[in-house]
Amino acid sequence: MLTVNSDEHPLMNRFRKPGDEKRSVVIVPATQYGDWLSSRSTDDARSFLQLYPADAMHAEPFLLPLRKPKTPINDDPQTCWSSCFPMTMRRVWRLRIRY
Repeated sequence: MLTVNSDEHPLMNRFRKPGDEKRSVVIVPATQYGDWLSSRSTDDARSFLQLYPADAMHAEPFLLPLRKPKTPINDDPQTCWSSCFPMTMRRVWRLRIRY
């Protein structure tokens, strides 16, 4: 998976913690697959390493199903399972691309 810096991208720069480098996956439009795969030079291949246009992308919050933490909160074996491992929600972003 190839990524490029997205610090200046209006949509992708919102992902990651403040201060972290913002990265975005390189998206090659389907109409350019042949050109990408038949690149004969490094410079030609590098020309495809660009950020996808923000107006062709849409992001929305998406909640993942409940899951249990990897480590128990309470190590006491006499305590019930549900209090040792409370259920948590994970919030992620779903990104949609228009070609």
